Amino acid sequence: MKERPMFFSAPMVRAILEGRKTQTRRIMNPQPIHAQHHEWRGKVTRDAEHRMWCWKDLVLDNIWDFPEGGDRKTVAAHCPYGVPGERLWVRETFRDPDTLEFFAYRADVGTHRWRECIDPDNCRWRPAIFMRRADSRITLEITDVRVQRLQEISEQDAQAEGVDRYVMGHGSVTNDDCAIEPGYAMYGRFRLGFEELWDSINAKRGFDWASNPWVWALTFKKRD
Repeated sequence: MKERPMFFSAPMVRAILEGRKTQTRRIMNPQPIHAQHHEWRGKVTRDAEHRMWCWKDLVLDNIWDFPEGGDRKTVAAHCPYGVPGERLWVRETFRDPDTLEFFAYRADVGTHRWRECIDPDNCRWRPAIFMRRADSRITLEITDVRVQRLQEISEQDAQAEGVDRYVMGHGSVTNDDCAIEPGYAMYGRFRLGFEELWDSINAKRGFDWASNPWVWALTFKKRD
């Protein structure tokens, strides 16, 4: 069975451990190409196949050419992160067990899993990229893979991303925080929280929420 590494930030690791995160979205690379199609002599043709004066009405104007070809379901079967039944092992920020005989994980700071004898500010944290498979504590089994535009995410799926609620004018609020003024529409709160998280990670890479990139939407369950 194939296993692949996947990076998660400390907040997302905590969400996985707490059972709040069962989905993740990753940018498709390369992105599909938007192919304008036209009707010519009773058949659908691509741009530049014939002269413009040959075109009739523009049809099927939301057709995309995926790197692997085919429809979304076909493309999902070629996801580079794996397919249902395969596994991911989590890479996260950690502490070398130099003078101590145990690992420390950045995601555990401030939780019941944190050892009080460790000063987190004086830890020599190592980036997740240096974590070996043997040192990973979390293994995930992929249960579903979908190909989506980013903004197609539903409220339910946004909640499965492990984000906090977000209410316009209030910012992020935790899932247990009910101190919200009457009159605020709560629909879309997790989706707004996901939008905020997504842009904090991907906007500087040119794939912000507004650009609506294509993504791999992976659903998983934590293995014991």
